[in-house]
Amino acid sequence: MVAVVVIVFVTAVMVGIIAALGAGLLALLVIPLGLAAAGWFVVAARTGTGPRELASRESSQELLGPGGPDDPSA
Repeated sequence: MVAVVVIVFVTAVMVGIIAALGAGLLALLVIPLGLAAAGWFVVAARTGTGPRELASRESSQELLGPGGPDDPSA
């Protein structure tokens, strides 16, 4: 919960500084997206699981189509 409050506060301060300096819409989009991507990479590195491991955890496929789980007549 504290982490969420800190993230919201830091984001609000960043937006305020960018708007006060008149950096424009580009900075309002590029900087937060860059920080979000950096945070995503940090979280991915800390968990220690890559995309391949996450995909291999799926036990079975549920294919849609005739006779599948979304077929009302099956």
